[in-house]
Amino acid sequence: MSRPHWQSGRGPFRADQVRSGDPYELSQGHPIVCAPTGHEGSEANRLGATVLIVGADGVLTAPRVLALPVPVRALFDRDAAHETTLRNLLAAKGYPSLDAVRREGVDAGVIASRRTVLRVLLEAAEVAVTPDDEARVAACDDLASLDAWILRARVARSRGDVFDAP
Repeated sequence: MSRPHWQSGRGPFRADQVRSGDPYELSQGHPIVCAPTGHEGSEANRLGATVLIVGADGVLTAPRVLALPVPVRALFDRDAAHETTLRNLLAAKGYPSLDAVRREGVDAGVIASRRTVLRVLLEAAEVAVTPDDEARVAACDDLASLDAWILRARVARSRGDVFDAP
């Protein structure tokens, strides 16, 4: 297996030694060389830095580019690559994990269903609500408040019995 010219053994290597067609990417304006070193491993080079050889269980970092480190294994293992990509995409949107996204979805669904129950109870009791009351219900994300309104709506005769009660 032939080695790229920048692996000629004359190191330390600099990113400015990379030629067009060599495996590299630009990150925040800094050339970074990442190349497999065999079946499991990677080399990385940053401007003015020496070559960094990282084993299969190591990680590569890109501050200000990626929120999380990239396991070297993700460079040659498809499942690890998918997992790493997902973790970084979630982190970029402020989620620590896919479970956090699921929890947020479940929480939003619970709140939406409580709002629906409240509206159904008010309609069934023929309690007229004002546009302000409807806006208040639509904006409410507090389960305790929604549950309190639902309990009051079961026996309400007016909108005040639900929304103005202590």
